[in-house]
Amino acid sequence: GRMKFNTCLIVWHNKEPVYSIDFHPTSNRFATAGADKTVKIWRWTVDGEIALEFVSTLQRHNSAVNIVRFSPNGDLLASGGDDGMVFLWKLNPEVSLPVPSGLPDEDETLLNKETWTCVHACINNKDIYTLDWSPDSSGIMVGSIDTTVGVWNVANPNGPRKVQEIRDHTHYVQGVAWDPQNKFLLSQSMDRTLRIYRRRARKGVPIASGNYFCCAEVKKRLGEGMIRKLPKKTASSSSSGNLGTSGEQKPILIDDSPDSVAPSIVPAVAAAPAPALEESPAPVPEEPFTHKMFLDESVSSFFRRICWSPCGNFFFAPTGTFAKNAASDPVDCTYIFSRDNMTKPMAFIPCPSKASIIVRCNPVLFKLRDVGSSSHLLNLNYRIVFAVATVDSVLVYDTQHIAPLLVLRDIHYASISDVAWSPDGFRLAVSSTDGFCSFVKFESDELGVPLSQADQDVALQKVIEARARAASKVTDTPTGDDVNTSTNKSMDDVDDLDDEIAPNKGLKRKEAPELESPFASPAKVAKLDDKPGNASTFPAPLMGSQLPILSSSTSKKRLAPTMIGTLPSLGVTAPAEPPPAQSKPVD
Repeated sequence: GRMKFNTCLIVWHNKEPVYSIDFHPTSNRFATAGADKTVKIWRWTVDGEIALEFVSTLQRHNSAVNIVRFSPNGDLLASGGDDGMVFLWKLNPEVSLPVPSGLPDEDETLLNKETWTCVHACINNKDIYTLDWSPDSSGIMVGSIDTTVGVWNVANPNGPRKVQEIRDHTHYVQGVAWDPQNKFLLSQSMDRTLRIYRRRARKGVPIASGNYFCCAEVKKRLGEGMIRKLPKKTASSSSSGNLGTSGEQKPILIDDSPDSVAPSIVPAVAAAPAPALEESPAPVPEEPFTHKMFLDESVSSFFRRICWSPCGNFFFAPTGTFAKNAASDPVDCTYIFSRDNMTKPMAFIPCPSKASIIVRCNPVLFKLRDVGSSSHLLNLNYRIVFAVATVDSVLVYDTQHIAPLLVLRDIHYASISDVAWSPDGFRLAVSSTDGFCSFVKFESDELGVPLSQADQDVALQKVIEARARAASKVTDTPTGDDVNTSTNKSMDDVDDLDDEIAPNKGLKRKEAPELESPFASPAKVAKLDDKPGNASTFPAPLMGSQLPILSSSTSKKRLAPTMIGTLPSLGVTAPAEPPPAQSKPVD
């Protein structure tokens, strides 16, 4: 058999939008959350076809429920909603509920086959858009529209206690992620920043006790070349030759070579002579080209679901925007960051049509496939499989290949709101605000062979040892990307940075221009096998800092990740440069 896809035409949440979906980590249950103010529990089975069974309706919220996540140990389910509440639910296995006949339609709870009890409530000030669990299931972090990130200790014997409220963002917090290695927290906001928090180490103090501080803010990246910066406008400067017809600055690129460290001035192409001036103008100051890395509130989604890899060595940030230099058009993308350099992305994945809003990693690590080293995206000794979702498409990638394994497009009539992987790693669920959910079941030959627990431990131990060797050689020199606020020491190796915290400055929000993606729309469902004959469908991306040359009439290079950095301590390097693309540049 081959991959199975199905949109289940059942009434999920009273025909209201479904905002979130998540699988239980050790059973065949999964949970959904919707605008009907409820959380629902389901069971899934796959026997020829994808089959679902309703289990229970959880009613406690007074407004729409935006997020559901099971704890890593499977004991609790957390749900957060527009009522500013996080409820913690627990299955009571001792209570069985027979289904009576002749039920009124008004009371769904009478259909429940299991009893889920609300054991705790965490009160927040405003609507909750996102939450995530600590890997030991003792804490949760919550993102809210009141611009805060709340950290709760849910293992407290006297009930959940908010141990910290972080107020570094200046707009809605739409995505949070807790480091699987239990050292960092991530938050992503509509203020166009990604913030990284680290806990101050204190002996004998549990992880879920709070005391986190913002050790880095990711908001800009350094592009190629320099741009000339006009002095303040005066009456005499309005006729400057550096202004376009609209009176705006016309950037002049200086040294566009990707390998340049200290750009030098490149003579500009001769232009029409400027009108003679009585006095020679003062030299125009120059500055490196930088751009904001994330989109603003123009993104048509409530969510920016950021995600760590299950090993904790990488994280993936949606709603990105990438520009090579001042002359290139920005490209909507998803950034990939390495744990070794958390403020500078190592690669980006172009989005086919709209901004990415969700990234979710498969919880299972897979064995490498024998496809030759030339096709590797990352030189790891295991494969990470992950899904990237925009409002209308889902793309499945792995870290060994530079082409997507699967592209799903136009599978729902409204925006995609969440994606989730089953604990066995072979089922992918997609929820949508059209009120329905879709499911993909992969065969083993499509995703590969999962690593056994023993092999997984060995693979991760090799990575830890490689990082430790690299850390012993690290000096206190900047990484070369100093546009983001962070300390120059390796954040993963410093136990206490009390005296090195930079003050958090208020961020000034600015409207982003209307972006048009240069990528052609993919087919409704595109599937790639590991066969040489399919390599030409998605040729290798250009590595280093080069962007692919795109044509509006071709689909080449539209989806492949592009390396913009290296990962020396994990042995990850950019493959050899492929030949230049044969397509024509966009006019």
